[in-house]
Amino acid sequence: MSSRAGFSLIEILVALSILAIAGMALMAATQQSTRGAQIIASRSVLALAGENVLNSELIEQSGHALVSTSGQYEMAGQIFDWSLSILPTPDAGLLRVQLDIAEVTGGRTHQIVTFRRAT
Repeated sequence: MSSRAGFSLIEILVALSILAIAGMALMAATQQSTRGAQIIASRSVLALAGENVLNSELIEQSGHALVSTSGQYEMAGQIFDWSLSILPTPDAGLLRVQLDIAEVTGGRTHQIVTFRRAT
C-alpha cells in the first residue's frame, strides 16, 4: 500500500463549489446592504429637504393664519415637490402645519406635521 499526499480532483471541486456558494451568498448580502443604505440615504435627504422647506415657509408665513401653498425645492441634486397647509384645530389657539414632500423622480413621499400658536 502506498500513501498518497494531497487532494483528489473531486475533493478540490467540492471545496471550490462550497467556496463559490459562500461567495455568492456574501455578494447577495453585500448587494442588499448597499441597496438598503441607498434607500436610507434617499429617505434622509427627503426628510432633511422637508425640514428645510418647513422652516423656510414657517418663517415666511409667520404673519398669516391659514395658508395653503406649494412649490419645488432642490437639494443634493434632486428636485422635490412640496405642499404646505396651515389648518385650524379644535383648539382655537393652535394651528396644524402639514408639509407633504415628494421626490419628483423617485416617487418617495414624506409628511411632516407640527403645530404652532395661532396669531
